[in-house]
Amino acid sequence: MNRKIRYFIRKSEMLEHAIEEIGKDKIHRFPALIEALTKGWGNGYAVIPPGHPRYGDECLDIDVHGGMTWSAFARDMEWPEILPEERDCWVVGFDTAHAFDTPERCTRAYVRSEAKRLAKLLEAMWPE
Repeated sequence: MNRKIRYFIRKSEMLEHAIEEIGKDKIHRFPALIEALTKGWGNGYAVIPPGHPRYGDECLDIDVHGGMTWSAFARDMEWPEILPEERDCWVVGFDTAHAFDTPERCTRAYVRSEAKRLAKLLEAMWPE
């Protein structure tokens, strides 16, 4: 049985969504909102197959950037990163939108590194 955990990253789109909702010409009126939504590059995720001891666990306590902030069944997600054969998998993730996160500190390379580390930590939880 393959015990490899696949990981992927996604760019944060929170500011873009806020601009769509508020309007490009009005967003400048909300500097605190812009600051709050301009954090790290994005989010990191790991795909947990059925059979893993943490499959379906909504309260994962894993030491990755800011802790785990996302969990859902892959079948409920319409993301291009989710492979068709992963529909029955559980997806967990973290974000870089915490109080002290900045684009300089939480770069794409950093998010990728943390996502890879997340996958390795999950692999280590899978007994032989």
